[in-house]
Amino acid sequence: MEKNTGIELMPLIQNGDEILVDARLLHKFLKAGKDFRHWIMDRIKDYNFEEGKDFFRTGNTPGSKTTQVIPKHEKQTSQKGIKNGMQIDYHITIDMAKELAMLQQNETGRLFRRYFIQKEKEARDVNKFIAPPSNVFAGLPKESINGHTLYQFAPLMKYLGYNSDTADARKKNYPNHFMKIGNLLFITEAYAGHLFKSSIILKSRRAIKAMQPVLSLDFGAPIGIK
Repeated sequence: MEKNTGIELMPLIQNGDEILVDARLLHKFLKAGKDFRHWIMDRIKDYNFEEGKDFFRTGNTPGSKTTQVIPKHEKQTSQKGIKNGMQIDYHITIDMAKELAMLQQNETGRLFRRYFIQKEKEARDVNKFIAPPSNVFAGLPKESINGHTLYQFAPLMKYLGYNSDTADARKKNYPNHFMKIGNLLFITEAYAGHLFKSSIILKSRRAIKAMQPVLSLDFGAPIGIK
């Protein structure tokens, strides 16, 4: 791929089985021209993108790493997309990102579209591998945000036999899979599936190590080689 397009630097957000793209970064890399707020609002209006289906608004307080989902009925009020001290950002589906890239009608837009198609394929393959069996987390505390399932971190870790005190270390490695709702920490269904698979492997290792030999290890004298 061409250099300096930003493609290799474009982070993707895994949210359950869906990939989301930071629209603000996409706007920057596409060099769309308009300021971000007017660009995204015009695209949403002109092409009938739907909130909760094609895009999700989130708010970030400057200096904070905490992301807060903005309810649909709350509208941003300032020209810079700031509401109550929070910068309003848009996480868009990869289908919407592909369409926005193509609307640029240039080579950069086409490169981004092909990149998103490839990442979408890779994510589907990964999701097939990490998806937990149905109902494996039945009864555990969970929330649904924008149609995606999130599991409360501490009860899930206890259920899987992990130490819940590892939250900070895990967040550093998988920051896009953690979300705080009120005072409680939640993780995505995809990351919960990954932890479930890992716990199965660990339990299998312990079982194998503890297993006694089925047959005697004394098979007689060594066979002589003439």
